[in-house]
Amino acid sequence: MGTERTLLNRIVVIKTWRKHGNGAKGGGRQGSSGKQGTIFQMESDGTRTELATESEGTFTNLSRKLRKSGFIPQHVALNKSGETRF
Repeated sequence: MGTERTLLNRIVVIKTWRKHGNGAKGGGRQGSSGKQGTIFQMESDGTRTELATESEGTFTNLSRKLRKSGFIPQHVALNKSGETRF
């Protein structure tokens, strides 16, 4: 009754990347922090091969960039921080 989906053996890792300032006045975000995402292909021996890497200021913008790469199917919901396997 459901939709059959194939297992692609891919992993999407999303990390928060932040460059800390020195605490001076005006030392806010200034475009140097945000999210970084990497798409890996899992091989049969357990090694990971990197397919794509993107960095963006917010998770929404990052997920759009990663989906445009064509390695993530439409039905996969990405985890905001951590790993997503499909």
